[in-house]
Amino acid sequence: MNATAALHKIVDGHIERYHPDLKDAATGYFHLHRYAFAKSYIQGARVLDLACGEGYGSRLLADTAATVIGLDIDEAVIAAAEKKYARDNLRFQTGDMTALPFDDLAFDVVVCYEAIEHINKQEKCIDEIYRVLAVGGILLVSSPNAKLSKKEAPNPFHLREMDERQLRDLIARRFLHTEMFGQNLTTLSGIWRLGRPAPRIDADAHFIETAREGIIFQDRPSLKSTFFIAAASNIPLPPTGDNYLVDSSERKQAEWDEEREILLHYKYGSEGAFEIIKLKSRALEAERNNAQKIAAALQNSQQQCKQIAQTHIEERGRNEILSQSIVDGATSPLYIPPAGKELKSKQLSVLIPVLNGGKQFVRLLEALRRQTNIPPLEILVADSGSSDGSVEAAQSAGARVLEIEAASFSHGGTRNLMAREAAGDILFFTVQDAVPANDDYLWKMASVLEANEHVSVLTARQEVSSNADLYNRIHHPLMYREMRLERDCSYGGLKSDLFWSLTASARRRLSFVDDCCVCMPKNVILRHGYKPLKNAEDIDLGVRLIESGETLGFMHSAPMLHWHDRDAAHFLKRSFIGVEAMVRFIKREPFQFAQVDIESFEDIRPRALSLYAVIKLSLARWQGNSGLLESGLEGYITAFREAVAQLRASGFTAASPSGGEPSLEEMFTSVFRESSRTANEFNLDSNHLFLSFNEQLKKIATIVALEEIDIGRCPQEFSSTLYRTVGNIIGDCLGEWILRLPPTEARAFAPIEHLMRRGVCSI
Repeated sequence: MNATAALHKIVDGHIERYHPDLKDAATGYFHLHRYAFAKSYIQGARVLDLACGEGYGSRLLADTAATVIGLDIDEAVIAAAEKKYARDNLRFQTGDMTALPFDDLAFDVVVCYEAIEHINKQEKCIDEIYRVLAVGGILLVSSPNAKLSKKEAPNPFHLREMDERQLRDLIARRFLHTEMFGQNLTTLSGIWRLGRPAPRIDADAHFIETAREGIIFQDRPSLKSTFFIAAASNIPLPPTGDNYLVDSSERKQAEWDEEREILLHYKYGSEGAFEIIKLKSRALEAERNNAQKIAAALQNSQQQCKQIAQTHIEERGRNEILSQSIVDGATSPLYIPPAGKELKSKQLSVLIPVLNGGKQFVRLLEALRRQTNIPPLEILVADSGSSDGSVEAAQSAGARVLEIEAASFSHGGTRNLMAREAAGDILFFTVQDAVPANDDYLWKMASVLEANEHVSVLTARQEVSSNADLYNRIHHPLMYREMRLERDCSYGGLKSDLFWSLTASARRRLSFVDDCCVCMPKNVILRHGYKPLKNAEDIDLGVRLIESGETLGFMHSAPMLHWHDRDAAHFLKRSFIGVEAMVRFIKREPFQFAQVDIESFEDIRPRALSLYAVIKLSLARWQGNSGLLESGLEGYITAFREAVAQLRASGFTAASPSGGEPSLEEMFTSVFRESSRTANEFNLDSNHLFLSFNEQLKKIATIVALEEIDIGRCPQEFSSTLYRTVGNIIGDCLGEWILRLPPTEARAFAPIEHLMRRGVCSI
């Protein structure tokens, strides 16, 4: 092929797409080296190659990975790739990077090379990548260095280029661990002993630079990065050294020879000059046409997005992104008064319902006596039949005790009674087993409530102490993280119809009130009042306050110590009952069981048992292998993946390790009738309970990494954490099925519902 034909081949196709047949060695080195770099991360993995283009990179990945899917938005390119690179572990699919057509947790590694700068919705793309990555999954992403590329002619195909900090910040939205690498081309001359197949790249290196005074030697200069490559995960990444690509085919030398041939034609013959001018003209025309096509496509896409968004808002108004933006708009900072500022209130009242409060109640009374910088404090206790000395302890602490009959107790009605009896200007509601974390808790809450007159009710954060069980140390932060309540703030002031147009999760966030640690002016509770409910009275109150146009507040900086250390069955029951509150007060949308192929209650049984089998086997493998146990979180994730692979291969009946969670197994026996249906009847990957657990495991891994918890030192607590998580997931599923049944069908499940309510506060 002569030089002119080579140039024709370069400009005939998509200019922005790299093709391995192009006579462009420099671009080839950049692209091919990234895929070679990926090999150390993808051994035996399920890999997704985003914006795969012609497909050469996906094919290279398939040499090492278990399976590879190449995704691209161009149907013609995908069709060509399928024909060219057909092999058993590789397939190609059309799709959008910002709306990936895959299930959650479907891949171990996602590769996204030279693609993210081509889209505006980069945050959405990272969110989608996080969604489809398995627990401990790895993202490999590359993008040009904006600080260098901006010095060149702008690339019309690049919509948002980033510098190193911007790329790192984008990834950090979803990933805790990121390693950044730079990539550039250098000219390399190798000297090595004959008889070796290739030079040792770790040998002595010498650096030269062409300066005004001529060529000089340098001591290891810092090389500029034309491109950045990032490896990211939510667990620590495997160690990776510097990486080099050596071309033994002398491709770049051949390219230089062809360029020299063209230059000779240009210098010595008009034909050569004409060919170069003609080729450059065609290249510019092709680039202009492509730019116009992209601009038109973007304009059409934006118009379609506006139409879809408008339709969605008018018909449903429940889009999660829209809802969250409304919540963010309705949230603002609280003013925090300086320490020691005198309160306006003449008296504060702390109201506590009690039934056999025990030692924890005594600790609460002692902590209340230690509160500083406050006016006279009234402690008002409503006791519903304690027999452990709680009444005497309260009276010894100077509390006023209202004794009520147990049959007349309800969390809502009893709090109304105490509010009417209280003498304070500001009322604090709490529970018998909560303790203020600091001696200025009452002052801080009262001072903020007084300084922010637009706030009607102020809720504090529940916190756990360092000696709490691992489950609560993980799930308390998760709860506030998921609701985006990680700072002192106020929220509300929405019209009722706008509030009810939001998603259920947004409604829960915007109406958050927690009776464990909440304060309000007395006139607010007398005006709105609790409903006489046995449970979830605070959820109901928060919704009614928002409906009335009130503004609520949250104090992240005023923690109250409170947690429950119970077995997994208890959390299953609480999750079951929690569905009732979310449906009744938050009006959570029904779960679409048909979408996960559940047609009857019998369909839930094998899914629940298969999830339990996975966790039981993975924990047995982890605890039974000292190496995995010492590796902590990474070790468990390895054991989890091995257990899943084993169960996929051999079925669930083959796995019956010792151990497990007796309280869960007892619940399964009581809830699920004997059935011929087994966990082997369906693909584990189609089990929505298993997918839910994977998503929760991602979140648990995030907190474990953030808090630097060495789970290898507390394997029993970690096991308990996972079993309680399983209980939460299964309880929510059972609640969604049973509590939404019409009365005629619900009668058949009355024994199960009675079991779920036993020992747990219910509405």
